Amino acid sequence: MLGTKIRVFQYKPKKSSKKARGHRSRLSRITIEDIAVGSAPKRAAAKAAPEKAAAAEAAPKKAPAKPRKKPAAAKPAAEQEA
Repeated sequence: MLGTKIRVFQYKPKKSSKKARGHRSRLSRITIEDIAVGSAPKRAAAKAAPEKAAAAEAAPKKAPAKPRKKPAAAKPAAEQEA
């Protein structure tokens, strides 16, 4: 949905300069379907978090990966003979 049209006009006297611009802002329409009164229901996700932590502890742990070494740069033939 678009808002009302807004006209913007710029004029500089003695310069023969005129600019006419405008825009229509995009508007959102929100519908409120329900308003709850009282305390919020307890979250089920709070109970699921300890279960995930227990499963993560039971899983076997991997050793940290060793950093890879870069291969040595090839030396020119003149340096290898010396």
